[in-house]
Amino acid sequence: MPALKPTDYYADVIWLGIVSGPAGAITSDPLDEFELSFSGPQGDRHFGLTRPSCSRVTSQYPRGTEIRNTRQISILCADDLDRIAASIGLDKIDPSWLGAM
Repeated sequence: MPALKPTDYYADVIWLGIVSGPAGAITSDPLDEFELSFSGPQGDRHFGLTRPSCSRVTSQYPRGTEIRNTRQISILCADDLDRIAASIGLDKIDPSWLGAM
């Protein structure tokens, strides 16, 4: 039995970016393309196969422990962003505001 099966799911990429600012920055810079590997998008601040553990994983690892970097890309649905924007009274939510890639 094959592990990967064809589906009818598809997507159009309508925005692409990386977080290139200093630590603590969350906004993304728009790009036309980027090179993606198991370390993430080239040029992104989060790039790397490993990272130091942070407050989100202190129940598993002491802060600063080198752990696998599992956040390589974030995929957001434009329709969902539109619905969220409408529900909180905004015209739109720009993906760059979310540190989205």
